[in-house]
Amino acid sequence: MRLAVAFILLFTSFLQLPAFTIRGTVYGTGNEKLAYANIYVKGTSNGTSANSEGQFLLELPKGSYEIIFQHLGFKQHEETVNLDADMNLNITLLQLEYQIREVNINGNEDPALAVIRKAIEKRKYFLNVVESYSCDAYVKGLQRILEAPDKILGRKINRTGFLTGPNNSGILYMSESQSKLYYKKPNKFHEVIYSSKVSGKSNGFTFNSAQDFYFNFYERSITIPYIAQRPFISPLAENTFFYYNFRMLGAYKEGGHFINKILVTPKRKSDPCFSGVLSIVEDNWNIHSLELHLTKENGIQYVDTLKVTQYFVPVKDDIWLPTQQRYDVQAGFLGVKGDGY
Repeated sequence: MRLAVAFILLFTSFLQLPAFTIRGTVYGTGNEKLAYANIYVKGTSNGTSANSEGQFLLELPKGSYEIIFQHLGFKQHEETVNLDADMNLNITLLQLEYQIREVNINGNEDPALAVIRKAIEKRKYFLNVVESYSCDAYVKGLQRILEAPDKILGRKINRTGFLTGPNNSGILYMSESQSKLYYKKPNKFHEVIYSSKVSGKSNGFTFNSAQDFYFNFYERSITIPYIAQRPFISPLAENTFFYYNFRMLGAYKEGGHFINKILVTPKRKSDPCFSGVLSIVEDNWNIHSLELHLTKENGIQYVDTLKVTQYFVPVKDDIWLPTQQRYDVQAGFLGVKGDGY
């Protein structure tokens, strides 16, 4: 079993004023808790992420703020807060209602194709426009067994160790770190980890570091260490139409921007390609968010599926940078089922 690491970039400035805490839970319209919702201060890229139970904590100095709450598939919510003490804040997000784009390009051509062409034209711009940045990074990684038989190859499972839950389940490894991350084009990172906590055994496979798992879909191809021998083609690569099909799922307005939601599928199951949803900002043609996955058919090994989720927020002019990057994996072998994030 292998581990994929959640990667959250918090592009923040160091505030010297006393900080107050906003804490709460993000819900959906069915009162379900929305795991890993993205939360940030409007007009900045200072933010945080909810945990697996939808709970969040955000520290800010005294003042008035517009707090943005996001989750894929839900309408963005903007909440005004006047912060002069610690406060509790529970938020409910509404389901997105999509507009259907008219098919008016080359007769029957899906409108997603025109959007992808525009995004490809801007790919190099967004890849190169940021010369350098620094950010605060928080990384959390988890490996766990969900289910295991009492015996594997005739050998009895040791329940006195980590596998003490129902069906021989248990957490094998968990790590958390906080760091200051410095980036300089092209792909040069320097990281200073100032806080780290580890429990369990990683079996030699863990990255308690923000720079080790950073996928940039403005690159032509994506290299994934350890679980794939060949790189995977980005949906925004110049030759993407040879490898991918695109279909417009709909569009919606968010914060003054028109967002196109596009279904991405490989033309051939065995191609080194992603499947899922890619959202592109109209007119600016940058990535808004994505939820893409790979399976063993695409050439990954050791795990059955890998899902990548990214959120981007505007930080300056037409520049959007990722504030949250998350990886989820599922694996199974000899009756053992596990996952990681």
